[in-house]
Amino acid sequence: MDVSMNATLELLDNAQFDQSVMADIIAAIDQSVIVAITNAQGKIISVNKPFCEISKYSASELIGQDHKIVNSGYHSKTFFKEMWRTIGNGKVWKGEICNRAKDGALYWVQTTIVPFLNEKGKPYQYISIRTNITEQKNAQHYEHLAYHDELTGLQNRRKLRMTYEQMMKNSKRKEGYAFLLIGINRFKIINESFGHHIGDLFLVNVASILTEIVNIYGQVYHYGSDQFVVMCKNKDALRLINAILFRFNDLFEVDRFEFYSSVSIGVRYSVLEVASFDEVIRTADIALMNAKERKGNYYVEYQTIMNTKFQNHILFEKKLRNAIRNQDFLLYYQPKYHVHTKKIVDVEALIRWYDEDFGWVSPELFIHFAEQLGLSTAIDEFVIETACRQAVLWQKTLPEPIKIAINISPLHLKEKNFVDTLEYILKKNNCNPTLIEIEITENSLMHNSDILTKTFSELKKLGVTIALDDFGKGYSSLSYLKTFPIDTLKIDRDFIRGIHENTNEENMIRAIIGLAKIFNMKVVAEGIETVMEQSIVEKSNCDYLQGYLFSKPLPAKEIEALLV
Repeated sequence: MDVSMNATLELLDNAQFDQSVMADIIAAIDQSVIVAITNAQGKIISVNKPFCEISKYSASELIGQDHKIVNSGYHSKTFFKEMWRTIGNGKVWKGEICNRAKDGALYWVQTTIVPFLNEKGKPYQYISIRTNITEQKNAQHYEHLAYHDELTGLQNRRKLRMTYEQMMKNSKRKEGYAFLLIGINRFKIINESFGHHIGDLFLVNVASILTEIVNIYGQVYHYGSDQFVVMCKNKDALRLINAILFRFNDLFEVDRFEFYSSVSIGVRYSVLEVASFDEVIRTADIALMNAKERKGNYYVEYQTIMNTKFQNHILFEKKLRNAIRNQDFLLYYQPKYHVHTKKIVDVEALIRWYDEDFGWVSPELFIHFAEQLGLSTAIDEFVIETACRQAVLWQKTLPEPIKIAINISPLHLKEKNFVDTLEYILKKNNCNPTLIEIEITENSLMHNSDILTKTFSELKKLGVTIALDDFGKGYSSLSYLKTFPIDTLKIDRDFIRGIHENTNEENMIRAIIGLAKIFNMKVVAEGIETVMEQSIVEKSNCDYLQGYLFSKPLPAKEIEALLV
């Protein structure tokens, strides 16, 4: 406390508290501190000019009120209860209080409250003496924000860098330190499925869990978005890694939602032997990307040999982005045959990519990679545009129009403007919506059912049909049939592969087809590769057949040859 405050308290202790003395005291300190006097019930009976200036209230607005008029809501009820307990017992209370001015602005005051005692030792009024410390508190707040993540409260990457550089300067490197770069797998899907509010709460939860696990053995930092860093001693790293991976096998409960998540951890040991902080992060990130390829709770230690793979990773991303920008993809089409006539009734559009360095790139590889980079929507839109143009061309040149089924990624399907974009492309190419079918997987139907119900309703109004692909892979297949307006059910190839007569597998196929018929759905058996598989599916009352036994995916020209 400053000298003027001490002098004021000494003056109050020694003064005879009649009105003239009080007036002299207030006049003396009126120019430097903020003063208010309250009665025993806490009602304001006097304020000075600085109080009015900082609170933006006039004296007439303040007198007769209690201090709730400037309560900011920042402090808890317990805070004020403790304050009143102290001064009610005749003791001086000191502390920092955040108040709210009439215009809504917050301000901080260093506050001393002195009780005036009667002959029985009971307070009959109180004088509060305050000094404005708003600038000081704001400076502390901004300094905190500079080195801490606002959401999780953890120290941020700036503080991590400073800590590392300070350790490099002071450490004799007798004891090694490790970086654990932790990435939450599929965090974007959590955000998209449950909403960003739940995503934020989940990050706060993760921060709390990591802090509890690491405890005294290291320090946790929020490196950014869905990534955290643990810095610890080399000898403690493996114990912490195992504890983190073990915790992420459990169910997470966030608000009213329950879900599982997993983490990948890139480990860089002996970081004080590395040339720079940037190199530490670069190598830990390479290890993290290798861990992510394992799909699940995994950790990978950085090794020098990983540099070559990382460079290939960067090259692959560059080529994929260029392919999307230049639309260097092809569409192949796999026919679906009517079970009785064996005529082609429609086709499924399948994207292909040939690169001069990598050759034919597996669709599973580059589509998964595109999802990680947030590029799946751009690929989907290329497929929709190309398929619409092809459907229109076939409508003009073939005896009968051919419907084209298009696979849509779960993330794209849940975008609010998905149907608007689809309708725009259809109109742009003068494509009849009945020539297009949207194929979705069961993963697309998880969560956000209200959004999907609206999307499906709009698709039906548009005239586009909907097919559920890979039926049977998920956990809620039956509920999906009841909830969503599915037109076509595609039985997953795992149910078809290697099937034999008079087996449980055959009974399962019959049950699935029978269930689909109850909901007035057409059924496609995909992945048929043998005559035995074809025979069983046909006897089970399936509608359409698809698989390499009949035709592999073909370019448009070769499909036309089959249709003429």
